[in-house]
This record gives sequence, C-alpha cells and structure tokens, in this order.
Amino acid sequence: MLEKRLKTIQTTIVVLTVLNIIILLGYLIISLTVINNETCPSEKPLFSDEKNQIFGQDNIVIHDLENKDIYFYDSSKSSVLNAKIGNNLNLEDYKEISIETSRDNSENYKVIYSAKAKAANLILDVRTKKSGPVTCKTYDWIVNEPFNSNYAKQEFEDCFYLGNASWYGQAENKNQQFWPINDIEFKEYSPYLTGLFGDIWSSILERYWLSSNGIAVIVDQSSPLFVKKNKTSFCLLASSKEPYHNQHLIVKLKYDICQIDKSSAKTDYLNQLQLFVINNYFAKPVGIPDERMFKSPIWSTWATFKKNINETTLKAFAHDILKNNFTNSQLEIDDKWQTNYGDFIFDTKKFPDMKGLITYLNDLNFRTTLWVHPFVNIEAKNFLEVSLAFLEVRAPDGLRPGITSWWDGIAAVALDMTNPNTTKWFHDQLEKIRSDTGIDSFKFDAGELNWLSRLFWLYNASFTPDQYSIEYVKMASNFGSLIEVRTGTQTQNFPIFVRMLDKDSTWGYDNGLKSVVTTALLMSILGYPFILPDMIGGNAYVFEGGEIVFETDLIAYPDYQLYIRWAQLTAFLPAMQFSIPPWHYNNRTQVPVNKICKDLVDLHEQIVYPILIEYANNAVATGEPIIRPLWWLDNSDLMALKISDEFLVGNDILVAPILDENKYKRDIYLPIGDWEAKNGTIYQGPKVLNDFPAPIEEIPYFLRKK
Repeated sequence: MLEKRLKTIQTTIVVLTVLNIIILLGYLIISLTVINNETCPSEKPLFSDEKNQIFGQDNIVIHDLENKDIYFYDSSKSSVLNAKIGNNLNLEDYKEISIETSRDNSENYKVIYSAKAKAANLILDVRTKKSGPVTCKTYDWIVNEPFNSNYAKQEFEDCFYLGNASWYGQAENKNQQFWPINDIEFKEYSPYLTGLFGDIWSSILERYWLSSNGIAVIVDQSSPLFVKKNKTSFCLLASSKEPYHNQHLIVKLKYDICQIDKSSAKTDYLNQLQLFVINNYFAKPVGIPDERMFKSPIWSTWATFKKNINETTLKAFAHDILKNNFTNSQLEIDDKWQTNYGDFIFDTKKFPDMKGLITYLNDLNFRTTLWVHPFVNIEAKNFLEVSLAFLEVRAPDGLRPGITSWWDGIAAVALDMTNPNTTKWFHDQLEKIRSDTGIDSFKFDAGELNWLSRLFWLYNASFTPDQYSIEYVKMASNFGSLIEVRTGTQTQNFPIFVRMLDKDSTWGYDNGLKSVVTTALLMSILGYPFILPDMIGGNAYVFEGGEIVFETDLIAYPDYQLYIRWAQLTAFLPAMQFSIPPWHYNNRTQVPVNKICKDLVDLHEQIVYPILIEYANNAVATGEPIIRPLWWLDNSDLMALKISDEFLVGNDILVAPILDENKYKRDIYLPIGDWEAKNGTIYQGPKVLNDFPAPIEEIPYFLRKK
C-alpha cells in the first residue's frame, strides 16, 4: 500500500514538473515575442546598420539614409517615385543617425539625427496608413530642440523626381500654364502662397501634386513652404523666411505620399486616387452655385468700359444686350463706382440715384452685382476708422498699419481677414450697400497674399499666411450662391464660382487663350469644379513696358478670330462671361461675329447647361470634376495623359477647340468610346482624326454615345 502511494506521488511530481516546464516555456516564448516586437519587427521594413538602408517588401530598399533617397515601387516592382529627402542636410554635422521602429505598425519608423555642437537634433517621423487600395506615408521633419531654441531657422529640403510620369496639380501659373505641369520651370525658391511672387504663382493654389504613376504628394498646411521646379523635379523647402515670419514657430516639413495599387484598378486608378485626395485632404462642395449663372452669360462692364462707368453707360449697355437678343444671368458693375477705394459710397456724380438704377435694371430682368475688394486707400474716409480699430493687416510690430500698394492704390492697407472684427465690419459695409440699393450680390476681387505689405503682422499669428485667403473666401461665401471670387486655397467646400485670373487678349499658354483650357483642367484637379473663365476675348489691356496700364481710356480690342475662338471654348465651360460685346465687331469684319456668339449662347443654354447641372450635382455628391481631362475615361491611355488642348464636359462631351490664329482644321484625339460629331458621324475611339475641319463659325465637339 505504501509503495503504491509513493508511486502515485512520484507520478504526480513528474506531471507537475512537466506542466511547469511547459508553462515556463510559454512565458519565455511570449517574452521573446514582445521583445522582438519592440526592437525589431518581424515584418518589413528591416534596417541594415551596415548600409544605412531600410528595406520594404521583397528586400527592396525603400530608404537609403546615406544617399538621402526614398523609393516607391508598384506591385510589379517597377519604380514609380524617387525622391531626395533631407537634401540640404550635411551628414557630417551629425555624430549619429539611428532608427527607432514601431511595435504597433511594422512600416512606421523614426530616423533620429543626433547633432554635433553646431547643428540641431532632428527627427524624421515616417508613418504609414492604409485605406482600401491607397497607402499613404507621412514624412514629418521636426527639430528636436526646445521651442525657444536657436534652431528655429533650421530648414528642410526634399526633392521629387518627375521620372517618366505626367504630373498634374500645383497652382495657377500666369506665364506657364502648361498641362501636364512637367515643363513648368522656376529655378529659384518662391513662397508657396496665393499671389504673384516673382510672377510665378497666381490666385488658385493647393499643396498637391498628382503623378500618372499613381502617386500623390500632399503637403501639410502647417509647413512654411517654398517651392521650386525644373523639367526633371520639384523641390519643397520649409523655412521661416519671409513671408512666414509671422508664425514665430520652429520650422517643420510635413507631407504625405499616397500610392494607389494600380493592379486593382488599371483604367481608373488615377481617378480613384484623385477622389481619395479630394475627400480626405480637401473637401467636396456642400452645394452648387446659382443655376442661372451656369445657364446664361454674365455681362461685365470692365473690359469694354474700364473705369468710365455711370448710370447712362449701364442703361445703354443693358439695352444693347437686349436689343441684340442675348440672355443674361447678371450685369456686373465693375471699377470705379465709389468715391474712394475703401469707402463704400457711390460716386453721386456718376450714379445720382443708385437705388433707382438697380430697380430700372431689375425691371429689365437684369440682376446686378458689384465689384469689391479688401483694400482701403489712405485718402479714403474709412482709412482712419480701420487703422484706429486695428482692422487692417499691420506692420511686424503690430502697432502700425502695414502700408501696401495694389493696382488701384500706391498707398493703402489690406483688411485683415484673420480678424473676426474685420470680417464683421466688411460684411456690415456690404450688407448696408445691398439693403440701401437693392444690389443682388458681389464680385470679390483679390484676396491673395502678395497684396499684403512685404513685412506684415496678422491678427491671429498662429495662422499660416494661407489663412488670410481662406478667411476672405469664407467671408465672401456668406453672401450666397450668386457671388464670385478669384482666389482659392483649401476653400473647395464653398458653393461659389471661382474665377480665373484676368486673362490677356493673346493666344498663348502665357495667360492667353490656350491657358483657359489648361487653367480649367488645373482647377478641376485642385478640387474647384465651379469654374468661371475670364471675359471672352480677354481683358483688352493696354501694355506699356510689359506692364498693364490701368489709368487709360484706350482699349486693345482682340481681333475677331481670337474673340470667336474664345467664345466657342467658353460655351462648354461652366459659365460664360462677356464684357467686350459681340456687336462691337459689326461693320468691322464680314464675319458675323454677333450671330456666331448668339448661336454659341443658345448651344450653351440648350445642350451644355443641362449636362453642367447634372455634373455639378455629381461634384457635390462625389467630388468628381465637371471639366475633365481626356484621361478620366481611361487612365491607361498614354496619349490622353498628355493632351492639353481638348477636354471633357463630364463624360458626355468631348471638346476640341481651335486655339491658334488662322487655323481652320486640327488633329483630334478621341479616347475610348463611341463619339458622335455634329454632322451625325460616329467615330469609335481610341482614334486620331487628322485635319478635322473647323471653319471660323464652328468648334469641333462630340457627344459620347451611351
């Protein structure tokens, strides 16, 4: 009996010992797994200390620290993007460059630059997030020093090679509005803000670049950004130089590189990536503008009258429009209706009874809008009120007005749109005009950063300068759906028309007729679907020494060919705008310019307008553009990726305008689909139509058969 009990005890001890060993082994395995996850993730990327490289999937180098290169590849292991990051860093300034990997996400890591005595400690934080077929990597350069350190002037420079891809996006560009943007060149850094800085940027701008390789680069608004570009690359520079001095922040450079898996969507991968950016980094419009603005032409006084407007000229202009059987959405009263710029008082010598005039025009079925701007000239009565109330952009000490100049004033201040007291004051001034006179709405001019004083102080110093333009558009949008603005940055959500920069009465990409097409395509990619092209025929400016002469009664009328071709193109855009009237050419040419333009307005109202409204509502629902590049129908079509002189209205109309003088035929590329010409002939794309006829009274366009 005792022997049996001893054997039972021995067996129990053995079993318990084995169980303890198993439990200990389990704890050991768990511990090793945790340690391994904290220090060296089992998944890619892997870091090689010997070569200072980080590896992605399939042991492909994705970050070469020593050579400052990062690489992106598609699913077939073909390179789709190469960039130099930390391009301006001298690696000899750092005693150690180390890597920290993440236990939460194996694709996240930090590069830590431990500096020697004369440099700043830096961190490059790389984080990855996935959403369906799109993977975005955030690259965040920061200075790892106290907030008040001497290293606030640290700069970061990252450069991206264009490679063999076609690139889109960036900004409205007055003198080089090319599509794709590959050939645009400006070899010196310029602040990446709305306005003409060194004749480079213009009124509509986003920190967004899109590659036909399925790559998007989106820079965070908090980065004090400068950009330069040549035909092989574009570079980002974060710096505290002017005009970012207002922020008083240590410099950082933060951006996302988003890549779509092209194998999952071979013919619309670019569309999907574009919509991902619009819906995740910008915002879809919350509604559509006034439908009458889509349908019938705006008539502006500017190009044809310049500043010589009064009650008599407005009445005559309205009667001429009606006499020539043209419709209208509104009559826009431009410069110069007020006594002084910045005073919201009508010049009674010109307009003795403004309320009576507005009633008169309303009775003729004209709505009226009024040109306004954010400037107060020093001779204006409001100058003292604005300055004493600190409503203007001020000098850097915050105590003095920031005196600036603009095209109608050599000494003025700009209203500070980051100050809520200012926007309320401005809004109240305009609302009083509207209630006193019956004016329907307003045309908001300017709003770009280059019109501020060279050194300036904004009310809200925590804002980046971009916020000035954003707040201006936000304030303008409060006046309803009948307005127009000409600046845009991070303001895609407002249901208003955004106007192109004033166009010159020329043919080229340097702010002439050709640039109307490429600007429309650019605006579409930047997320602004409600495109208001500039006046048909351009602004008829007189130039002297390369500069516009504003103080002149002379008008440099465009030649009839340019005028007709401009009207033909505009008939297919979301809005038409006349200033130089078509009947100006009566008795000046045997070509029936007036009749051709009347027929184009009829075409726009009867055929194009219903399609515009359909796709305008679609833009609100999905973020898709109204005016589309040809590649929208098939992203794999290499020819469509490069075409800059044709466009689509939704997916329903292909437009191939004549954009050169004395041209009466052209080659036309039709992408995939069945396309019906005006004469009923149906062509199956993809196909090139050589020497397609386009007499002066015709614009080639094709309806897509469904």
